[in-house]
Amino acid sequence: MALLGLVGAHDDALDRAVRSIRSFRDVDALYDRVPGSYITAVAFNGSTRVHGTLAATHEIFYADVDGIVVAANKASILARIAERAIRREMLATTLLAPRAPWPLSDRPLWKGVEHVPVTDALELHPDGRGVIVPRWSYPAHREPLTDIAPRLRAALEAGVRARADATPVLGSDLSGGLDSTTLAFYADRHAQRLVTVRQDAYDATNDDVKWAALARSRMGTGDHIRMEPDVAPWYAEWNSTSDGDPSSPYPALRTLGFTRALAERLHDRGVTIHLTGLGGDELFSPSFTHLYSLVRRHPLRAFRPMRGMQAIARWKTARTIRALTRRMPHSVWLRDMAGQLRQPDSNGPEQYWEPEARASSWATAAAVSQSGELIREAADLLGEETPDTLPVDFEMLRLVNADGRLIRRMSQVAERHGVAFDAPYLDDAVVDLAFRTRLEDRVSHGVFKPVLQAAVPENFPHELLSRRSKGDYSAEAYSGLARNRGSMVREFAEGSLLQEEGLIDAEAFREFLTAVHPSTQPFRFLDATLGAEMWLRTVHNVKG
Repeated sequence: MALLGLVGAHDDALDRAVRSIRSFRDVDALYDRVPGSYITAVAFNGSTRVHGTLAATHEIFYADVDGIVVAANKASILARIAERAIRREMLATTLLAPRAPWPLSDRPLWKGVEHVPVTDALELHPDGRGVIVPRWSYPAHREPLTDIAPRLRAALEAGVRARADATPVLGSDLSGGLDSTTLAFYADRHAQRLVTVRQDAYDATNDDVKWAALARSRMGTGDHIRMEPDVAPWYAEWNSTSDGDPSSPYPALRTLGFTRALAERLHDRGVTIHLTGLGGDELFSPSFTHLYSLVRRHPLRAFRPMRGMQAIARWKTARTIRALTRRMPHSVWLRDMAGQLRQPDSNGPEQYWEPEARASSWATAAAVSQSGELIREAADLLGEETPDTLPVDFEMLRLVNADGRLIRRMSQVAERHGVAFDAPYLDDAVVDLAFRTRLEDRVSHGVFKPVLQAAVPENFPHELLSRRSKGDYSAEAYSGLARNRGSMVREFAEGSLLQEEGLIDAEAFREFLTAVHPSTQPFRFLDATLGAEMWLRTVHNVKG
């Protein structure tokens, strides 16, 4: 057995885990005994089974190379080995925001390279065949929070301790929010030496600073890094080749410069592993799909959370009830989306399976048509039946997958400076427990993230549990675009590979860059476009 990644177990514990394995199925729940985030590979009776993580912090891809199925943790590795070209028909989907819908979001951009679903494993047999087999499924039985909370607390602490044991100096975000602060307090308990990080904001009303200071006052005497906004303005490195990985577009070019700058400062303090709170929102913040699923399982228990969410989002009662009572099979939802890619976001309660994809104003008609056709083909493959999967489960897995891919790419950038970025919320043990929690326990009137609150350490500041504000960083986005729009206009005027592919209208894109925007919502299309453009340039440079 080989565990590749951050493994939180000593030799004797690993030895016991190996000795208990009698079949491949015994490996599926290894995360219950061995904390961390890692690829699992097991050889048994002449075959090998390999899988990544539920949150996609580690993924497995495969391809047929001269009649033998070969697996790798990056699609680009297989594309290079097998000399595969990019799937040009998929390029249009890279421009969708917030991202292409599943299953397109899982499909590699390289011909002949396939993705192992995060819930499955790949079995490689001696004759060269590869077979996809299930390893995890959405829980059929949900458990009350009173049972989940102590196990979730233990899983989070074990995950943080695994990172603390692996380095003499541990870094941890400390924004003052519930997600990062929870991890920082566990880190304060176990790290040999702790360096916390706070990001300052342009917006004077952003009160992260106050809450972070309160949290630090209750912790030990560890070091602290303060990241000023001007250290690495957003979009400052928009035209960088990011982490140099040609597998897929880098998902966060707007903050690439910040990631590099933070990694440099962490390295200067001796940090080799840095914790982020990615995954906390996606696992523990209820969304409309939670209500939609709760109505189907426990209708009477959905009323109070519905009223609360309705008040916050300002949804009309009649519209909310219509949305909650409508049957929306996944395939029907995909087909509806395929025909509405140009439509503005509804900002209403009709958010059935995952955040709806939209196309930008500068995407060409050909790009929108190609994306729509691929989405309709995906819907046809799903069929007309409504699956047993609850929308809340489906959405939660898709969202943590996006987080897992993001932290992996961020870490690839930071590792060039000797620092690995990590996200304990995305460990299999934590993700599994979040899914096992009863729907009605995931939301509580007047309580923010009740499941996570039940798992904070005993010395967590109680004042923070009642925090109602959330730091806003819109000013960073506006400032970053203002500083860098000139270079964007010039470079795209000189030539764009997306334009050569017929996917963007250069004049419409220039108009967006030079316009005044009342909100940062359209910036997600900018991020997708910049990411796709720089990915194409990376691919061309690698081939060149």
